[in-house]
Amino acid sequence: MRTIRSDILKRDISVLGFGCASLGSRISRTDGQRAISEALDNGVRWFDVAPPYGDGHAEALLADCLGGRRQDVTICTKFGIEPPSVSLAMRFVRPVARQVISWLPGLRGAVSRSRPTGERRRVPVEEIETWVQASLRRLKTDYIDVLALHEPTVEEARDPSVYETIDALRRKGLVRAVSIAGSPETIAAAAQAGAAPDFVQFPATPFDTATDTVRAGPWASAPTAITHGIFGGGVMERFQAFRRQHPREVADLGAAHGIGTEQVESELLLRFAFSNNPDGVVLMSMYSTRHMKRNIAAARSPSDPLLANDLKVLLARF
Repeated sequence: MRTIRSDILKRDISVLGFGCASLGSRISRTDGQRAISEALDNGVRWFDVAPPYGDGHAEALLADCLGGRRQDVTICTKFGIEPPSVSLAMRFVRPVARQVISWLPGLRGAVSRSRPTGERRRVPVEEIETWVQASLRRLKTDYIDVLALHEPTVEEARDPSVYETIDALRRKGLVRAVSIAGSPETIAAAAQAGAAPDFVQFPATPFDTATDTVRAGPWASAPTAITHGIFGGGVMERFQAFRRQHPREVADLGAAHGIGTEQVESELLLRFAFSNNPDGVVLMSMYSTRHMKRNIAAARSPSDPLLANDLKVLLARF
């Protein structure tokens, strides 16, 4: 597994991060335990979680899955979105729903859309430590490696009192680094206002200019990028449609970078994700062994900035 050095955390972190958004909702405790153990054994050391993930269960389940290996990993959790309210009936239905989806994968989108999500609200600075303490209890740890503002507004991301409060938590030893997890536009606005997060987390695909937007921010010290979404939000479907319209161009691009035609869409997107963010972390949801192996292989390969540029240029041509 390739790693990068984080001076702020004083440790090496894996370029592949494990996304825990489905842990406890779509993914059962048993399947989560297996996948996280497999990820750890293969060198994955970054775990991304938040209070609302997994219907509010992901932080606690991650702690259980890590067990005695907490000190080996970097945990990023967040504040700003409340855990959702899940009825008792829904808790009983959830295992049945998982089984039905395993039989009928086409229903996954509909089930996901029906899942309750937490409420986004502005957290007064005096409440931030309360959020942190609640996450510490659920994570069964005495410190958070990276604390992120979760989908903040521009005003929140610019607010110096937020960073001052988190700095106070650092001095207490509760938090080690700060991040903004939001849109590229919000992150860019924070940079223009002089904010200084250690990490920034945002979706990035070959169909957008998100990475360029974030990098262009007038940072006093450039934060480490945590990117995600390469297979989410209809990206794969969009790329498959593009390939149907331009099969020769996509095949030629794959061949130029040693990728055969059988899995050209997924391989190009996956390699784009790591090549587009060579000095950061790429978050993936990888609960199946097949996806795990695919992602780990990509994370072990050298990044290829030329591939990232070639794919963007190809998509921009049409």
